Amino acid sequence: MSWLRTERPYRWIGVILAFVALSSILLVSYADGTLPWLDRRPLRERYEFTQVMRADLAPILNAPGRLESSKRTVVRCQLQNIAGGGARGGASTMLWVLPEGTAVKQGDVLAKLDSFSYDEMQRQQVITVEQAKASHLQAQLNHEIALLSVSEYRDGNVEETLKGMEGSIALAKSDLSRSAEHLEWTKRMKDKGYSSPATILSERHSVSLMQIALNRQLMAMDLFQRFSQPKTEKTLQRQVTAARTTLNNEDLRLQRQVDRLTALNKQVAYCTIRAPHDGVLYYYKDPDPGRRNPTQIEEGMAVRQRQELFYLPDLSEMVVHMALNESVVNRVSPGFRAK
Repeated sequence: MSWLRTERPYRWIGVILAFVALSSILLVSYADGTLPWLDRRPLRERYEFTQVMRADLAPILNAPGRLESSKRTVVRCQLQNIAGGGARGGASTMLWVLPEGTAVKQGDVLAKLDSFSYDEMQRQQVITVEQAKASHLQAQLNHEIALLSVSEYRDGNVEETLKGMEGSIALAKSDLSRSAEHLEWTKRMKDKGYSSPATILSERHSVSLMQIALNRQLMAMDLFQRFSQPKTEKTLQRQVTAARTTLNNEDLRLQRQVDRLTALNKQVAYCTIRAPHDGVLYYYKDPDPGRRNPTQIEEGMAVRQRQELFYLPDLSEMVVHMALNESVVNRVSPGFRAK
């Protein structure tokens, strides 16, 4: 029975502590008036009531996300290596830049690059284009002259030559006919005793000479139509082909020089960097801050081709990118309201 004597004092200590705690709670509740059986007010005064009706609940889903501009552009250097040297791309020096954080409109000047070398190439190219235009005009005139030469020979010289030959042939035939008639008349006079045999021989010789002349005229006309006329036409056509080839080459050369001038004009325009749309100007930060020589946008810096210079977000149109857990993705669909 020794163990009963040893545990009994501890039991009474626990009962006493519990009684003290309960008494304290009751005293505090009584002082505050929070005991429900001591509040004698009606239920409508003690509690707040509202009407309950059937409705669709709109559950709220909280998810992390980030706020960004819906229209944002990274402005780069668009200079190119037009000179065709050993450099890998165009390069220049920044002469002036707008302060960071400036609100800009579309077309506003953001920065200006040194355009001296591109201006000089542009001036030289203007002279080259004018020379190419002069050469092209000369080739065009030569081609037109060659075409006129063909028309002149075919519709002028050939017709004139053929008509001249036809006239000579007609004259030779007339002379031959007259000589033949005179020979016949001489023969009749000889039969009557008014002409000698020598006269008849002379008349016959004249008829033979006129026949030979007529045959020569006919042969000359045939040779001209069969050989001389086609040969001359082919020679003139060859000149037309050569002139057309030269003109086509000058067309390509002029177009190439004009394209180069257009490209240089664009490069000169690219030396003035303008805002592609409305927004706020921010300098482009190097994504690798641990580099030995990080790029810093400032006046006097060297600018290379395709280098990122500015970040231009449009803060008037913002969007939120949310990261949803895979367990709730199927519970979200387009059209849900969001804050």
